[in-house]
Amino acid sequence: MRYCTIVRMDYKTDRGTFGVFLAEGRMLCFTLERPFLYNKKNESCIPLGKYHCTYHTGKSREGYLLHNVPGRSEIMIHIGNTLMDTSGCILVGRSLGENRLLESAKAVAILESYFSKRDFYLSIEEYR
Repeated sequence: MRYCTIVRMDYKTDRGTFGVFLAEGRMLCFTLERPFLYNKKNESCIPLGKYHCTYHTGKSREGYLLHNVPGRSEIMIHIGNTLMDTSGCILVGRSLGENRLLESAKAVAILESYFSKRDFYLSIEEYR
């Protein structure tokens, strides 16, 4: 099973929580989450920690589902460009714009190709 890391670069700001998604020392894409609001459901980024991820196809989204997120459920890594596209999930993009991600569908395709829709472990860390 593969291991990867999201390093949050812009933590605890009102414009979102930006980060980089790393695997085997290589950057795969950028990430965007809601601002840090003490893990408040549907309004906050998820807590720092280690998560098991599985490929998931739901009613309205497909992507990677994070398991055992404290106090939360149905947290996914999926397509989206702005904070309006997430209620607490992790969005991915190939590049950054003004307070937004760009080329999100390309980033999801890169993750699907890299992981072959298989399980992986994700560590979410704060840049120090």
